[in-house]
Amino acid sequence: MTANSPLSEYMSRDELARDLKRHPRTIKRWHLQRKGPPYIKIANAILYKRSDVAAWLESQRVENH
Repeated sequence: MTANSPLSEYMSRDELARDLKRHPRTIKRWHLQRKGPPYIKIANAILYKRSDVAAWLESQRVENH
């Protein structure tokens, strides 16, 4: 995807797995369990908006007491 593409703000399951250092099957399992970041489904493709992933990551923060 090029920087000017409307899809440049999205990532695939494999890209998300790589960025989170998780196996793609883990991301798929999260999807099936309705865990993980929100996604968009276009035909058979699952895409994750980068800003949604960032917001989801922030929501996973655990404060040390």
